[in-house]
Amino acid sequence: MALMFAQWRHLVALGYMRPITVVATAGLNAVGIPAQLELGTLHLGFCLIEMPGVDFRVIHDCTGVFTLGIYLAVVMAFPIRLSSKLSGAAIGFALFFLLQFSAPGRPRHLG
Repeated sequence: MALMFAQWRHLVALGYMRPITVVATAGLNAVGIPAQLELGTLHLGFCLIEMPGVDFRVIHDCTGVFTLGIYLAVVMAFPIRLSSKLSGAAIGFALFFLLQFSAPGRPRHLG
């Protein structure tokens, strides 16, 4: 998986890391924390979220892409019909994103 990831790193950045950081930036702005997203560094393997007094570098390890890869491998290895596997993968991905943005242990306010 690591070799495949290295080969497709740019596609993962465009199709996965970019949308995650766009949603995170929109969420920060929605709760009143002024944030700007810098996507010019995406080709270097990270996005930059700029806020007053602090900048966050969002890298692949922050997005959970490896966790989702392991989940997908487990679902696809389970001995059931392909349609059930695809349904399980879709439901799991949706729950993963829901939990990522609403985890109870996360601080509700930055500052």
